[in-house]
Amino acid sequence: MTFTYSMRLDETINTGIEDPDDCPYLSTTPCSDAVFVSQPPASQQFTCDYGTSQVKYTIAPLGFMLRNTNGTCPAWDATLAKRDFISEEGTTNCGCLYGMITDTIVTEVELLYFNAQPGDGVITLQWATATERDNYGFNLYRATSEDGERTRLNDELIPSLVAPGSLNGAEYEFVDSTAEAGVQYYYWLEDVDIHMLSTFHGPVGAILE
Repeated sequence: MTFTYSMRLDETINTGIEDPDDCPYLSTTPCSDAVFVSQPPASQQFTCDYGTSQVKYTIAPLGFMLRNTNGTCPAWDATLAKRDFISEEGTTNCGCLYGMITDTIVTEVELLYFNAQPGDGVITLQWATATERDNYGFNLYRATSEDGERTRLNDELIPSLVAPGSLNGAEYEFVDSTAEAGVQYYYWLEDVDIHMLSTFHGPVGAILE
């Protein structure tokens, strides 16, 4: 059978970079690129007939792992897997992509909680997901009223910590150190998937004493 996956290439800038730390991914100059893969559409399924019942399955990618030094693929280890494949510039790069047969298809972010906690001169934003299989990352926005103009707090997209196909979620934290005391703030969380489609969550409110 043939399954078509959505791939996304993050082609980074390779000019004007003097320090490898300025690259979005761990790299040597010039900056590395990254490849992301999602699970196939729900329509790409196969059915197994068990006599009294039928079950539809599909193939869900689990993530990437580096090849062994002898060129073979290591045994799957979810703790070592990455959601993306980092491709160094100017060389041949190879990795191993793992998948699983599953009857569960999850494509959107399932948010467990999103809250804002005032602290010692800062407001800490915390959120957790149950699943986020096709998620690329998050943005955080702030306003001084629920219908006010929203300002993005993070300079760069906050990357997902979950490999594609994982049945688990993750916990995240962001510190808003620009909040002023005595001001009512409202915060929104935006999840952005690998197709660059987004969903907003919130708002949640907080006041810094």
